[in-house]
Amino acid sequence: MAKAIPLLATFGLICLMVLPAPGILGLLIGLGCAIVIVLCAAIWLFDRAATRLAFLLERSGARLFTRRQAVHAGSGMMRKAKVPKAKAS
Repeated sequence: MAKAIPLLATFGLICLMVLPAPGILGLLIGLGCAIVIVLCAAIWLFDRAATRLAFLLERSGARLFTRRQAVHAGSGMMRKAKVPKAKAS
């Protein structure tokens, strides 16, 4: 259906060139067909750009949004608490 609308609008413009409609009616039909063709082309370009952006984000998103694992540098040994020195009196 999405490809049928611009095809029908193009067909309408070609028919309007071959069999012109009189006055304001012909102008409205031609303007309507032209607007439909331009809108369909803009939507098609937007869809392609959005698809490409989604594909790029999916590919790079796997690397950007992954959580890095924490690395512990210690060996697991604790420091010994120092024994307080006795006061000399």
